[in-house]
Amino acid sequence: DYLAPQNYWAMGNVAWNKNNNPQHDKLAAWWAQNAFGRQMLMGNATYQVSSSGLDWPASEITTEIRTARSVGVSGNIHFRMGSLVSNPKSVRDSLLRSVYQQAAFVPTMPWKDAVAPNPPGDLTVTVGLLNVLDTLRWTPPAPAADGDTARYYAIYRSLSSTVDVSDMRTFVALIPAPARQTIQIASIGRPAGASWTYAVTALDRGWNESAPVVSGGPTAVTDQPTAVQPVAFTLEPNAPNPFNPTTTIPFTLDVGGQVRLEVYSALGRKLATLIDSTLGAGRHEATFDASELPTGTYFYRLTLTRPGSSPLTDTRPMLLVK
Repeated sequence: DYLAPQNYWAMGNVAWNKNNNPQHDKLAAWWAQNAFGRQMLMGNATYQVSSSGLDWPASEITTEIRTARSVGVSGNIHFRMGSLVSNPKSVRDSLLRSVYQQAAFVPTMPWKDAVAPNPPGDLTVTVGLLNVLDTLRWTPPAPAADGDTARYYAIYRSLSSTVDVSDMRTFVALIPAPARQTIQIASIGRPAGASWTYAVTALDRGWNESAPVVSGGPTAVTDQPTAVQPVAFTLEPNAPNPFNPTTTIPFTLDVGGQVRLEVYSALGRKLATLIDSTLGAGRHEATFDASELPTGTYFYRLTLTRPGSSPLTDTRPMLLVK
């Protein structure tokens, strides 16, 4: 169903392609012309960037991928994965900044399955958590003509009243189905006075994608003011911000009470509870270690609970840059 030639030679006309070796660009073009309608995943010798290999520059791999795309190759396979993990000469970072800026789905195999799933239904969007997180809910699709249902759901959003799901710049997240038909999405990046329109599609086991169900226009409630809470604490900006890998989160309590300080991902998943105890009035702080997390925007939320009073909360974003 797919071809993965080990095209482990360098591009032509470069100093590190020695001894009249075959040329990566010419072989990529030949393989693309002889794929016979199947997926073509070009093998790249990413291990050669390491000093234990042929000591290629990181730009060699980026150039190979751009060349493969230009001749119609479906994708690339890196050998070895360990070379991306160890990141010699920042090759992984270079790929993320250039050729892997946008997400992509697994290519379909229409010769095996060309039937798209039915779209989800009844998409609704509500805003909560101090206008920081949008909550999306929808109903699962009915089985398609071939019996397939949703294996995944893809979430998209746009600041206009329509969402172009063919433009991966609108893609936000991919979540598994059928266990979930709800998700919380951080509304960060929304300009003041604007609001998001969301779309959700279903993908089956063959990665065929359904038509989108759209939220019906930008969520007008996004900019409604939140209720003014009694001042009982001050949640301050974390420092440093951006950070890598640790940052300090300070806050001041005007009165004591039960305090919970939590960290969330941009999709609303709780990642850590930094404090869950009774604290007295005064200044406090906690340290968050993101060593095991990727670059991205995260949120920390402070909740103060006192006997006889409703819980008070505040939320702030922070940026991890690795």
